Amino acid sequence: MKPLTGIFKIIFAFVAFAMTLAESPAQELFDAGYPPITNYLPKEYGGFPANWAITQDERGIIFVGNSGGLMEFDGISWRMHPVTNNTDVRSLAGDGQGKIYAGSKGELGYFEPEETGKITYFSLVEYLPANSRNFTDLVMQTHYLDGVVYFKAGRNIFIWDTVSEEFTVVKGKSDFLVSFLANARIYVMEWGTGLTVLNENHTLGLVPGGGQFANESIYSILPFPGKPGTLLVTTRNMGLFTFDGQKFEPFYTEADDFLKENLIFFHGTILSDETILLGTTLGGAVIIDRTGKILGHYDKQAGISNNFIGYTFQDRSGMVWLATNNGISILDHLSPLRFFDGRNQILNDVYDIIRSDSYLYLTSLTEVYRLEAGSRNFQKFKNLDLSWQFITVAGENLVISSDGVYAIAGDDLKPIRKSVSNENFVIFKASRCNPGRV
Repeated sequence: MKPLTGIFKIIFAFVAFAMTLAESPAQELFDAGYPPITNYLPKEYGGFPANWAITQDERGIIFVGNSGGLMEFDGISWRMHPVTNNTDVRSLAGDGQGKIYAGSKGELGYFEPEETGKITYFSLVEYLPANSRNFTDLVMQTHYLDGVVYFKAGRNIFIWDTVSEEFTVVKGKSDFLVSFLANARIYVMEWGTGLTVLNENHTLGLVPGGGQFANESIYSILPFPGKPGTLLVTTRNMGLFTFDGQKFEPFYTEADDFLKENLIFFHGTILSDETILLGTTLGGAVIIDRTGKILGHYDKQAGISNNFIGYTFQDRSGMVWLATNNGISILDHLSPLRFFDGRNQILNDVYDIIRSDSYLYLTSLTEVYRLEAGSRNFQKFKNLDLSWQFITVAGENLVISSDGVYAIAGDDLKPIRKSVSNENFVIFKASRCNPGRV
């Protein structure tokens, strides 16, 4: 496990502050900080760098589809489980009863724990119709719905009935780019046709307006938070849409340019706080709210292991998992704690902190820093040697430094008393008897 480093010099200045700030009206200032981030790199989990899928079973065990097989994580140690042909595991789906269905290259089946807890793989390829057993495509998506498993591979959807233990094969006219499980329906993107839905008789029907995506890449279909029955559809070039079952409407967001420039990728996630997590191949992941406002951006500079996000997932404890091209990153998304450090352009040790209106101020070795609500980076506010402390007196926020005492006045510092001779102001305390006296 590799926790994010480089923040220890200021962590104690922020622990108590972050707890209260998270509950204050200054939510934008809170969002400017970074949640705790943990990275697991290949040498730690003992697998290949690239990761493609994540799920969790009813015991709380995390499973990750890796280029070396299925990785099992119990919170302490990692174990690797290969599939029959030793190819990478590209897709996963749990049935809620112990089985983890997995799709690989030319291989599909399920993992199941024995009574001892040991995981064993069972291939289902032999159950496929004879003319389908030698498929060589990657099983890019696997879905479980009401006792039926759907494996999407190339221009085939292999449908496994867990009761009858029989496969049905749905073949496309052309390749299926991707399939989705959303609002208890299976949606399939077929090249040259558009967005379709899988009907009960195992035929594909074009959804209303779905033809506009015939030559477009769709990467996520998710239940739109707060709007039952409405879907969020993400595309590579056309932007984001909402779909109410009858028509598509553009969903414009602050992240539109970012998602297009950094190539939005597979499998976004609706988080438990009804925010929307979307990954990209070049720029990491972004979190937006239901109005399209950006709430967070996580890339390598922010502390995750790689900018290529192959999959996103939130576990039952609220932790957000990012499967990347070089490891796995975990964000404590729901934590009331946020870190501010070099990622926010804080370049010196921090001695004190205060919030005033829509600003956050820091004292440091040679400067006073200021963060404005809506920004992520602190700016150098004023140069002051050894600025130690903030204190509020009669409604005024004062800065105590070796240069003297200054009041924060808009975009400036107003001198109250400059130090003379060998004076060196270090600690000030407001009088309890006379609040206007220091």
